Amino acid sequence: TTLMYTSPLFIALILWLWYGQSRNRLEQFAIAIGFSGVIAVLQPVFYGNQLQTALIGLSAGAVSAVAYMQLKSLGQAREPEWRTVLYFAGTATVTSLVYIIGFGEFEVFKAPDTDWTLLWLVALGFFGGAGNLALTRSFGSGSTWLSAALQYCTILVSTFFGIVVLGDIPTSTTWLGVLLIIACGAMSSYATHQRKLVGE
Repeated sequence: TTLMYTSPLFIALILWLWYGQSRNRLEQFAIAIGFSGVIAVLQPVFYGNQLQTALIGLSAGAVSAVAYMQLKSLGQAREPEWRTVLYFAGTATVTSLVYIIGFGEFEVFKAPDTDWTLLWLVALGFFGGAGNLALTRSFGSGSTWLSAALQYCTILVSTFFGIVVLGDIPTSTTWLGVLLIIACGAMSSYATHQRKLVGE
């Protein structure tokens, strides 16, 4: 999970190498601070036999960064967000179906055991779709640097969910990570605002 959150670091690298956008030091520092916060919250531990798995996680972060940059390109081409999300959902559904059939995990559809299960599935679809629309709009028409930095805020939501629903009391290291992520968002927002003021 931690390595998948390297996508903002890869986005910064792509913007710098491909597009020549180094931006200012504050934005670069903010993304580094945010990733430090993610590490403090998740506190990952790697063992020697997990190198292959770690590389897969790192690759996922890099591929996600490329996908987010594609969202930026689609936004600049005035592609509607709903169409991008629709194609993404369709592609993800088909490839997932191929995967579960290929690995023999396909089962005939069963009706949910309870009404609550159905309600959770509907809520998952609704909020997942809304989140994808917001993400697509953010990268398509907003600041790529700010959108990348604010991705770390999903960790804050997960931490809050853990406290309220699961009764997970964070350690002092986790609280430090939360503060670093908040600082990342604040610094990125400030840097983006300042750049707009000077007309960059």
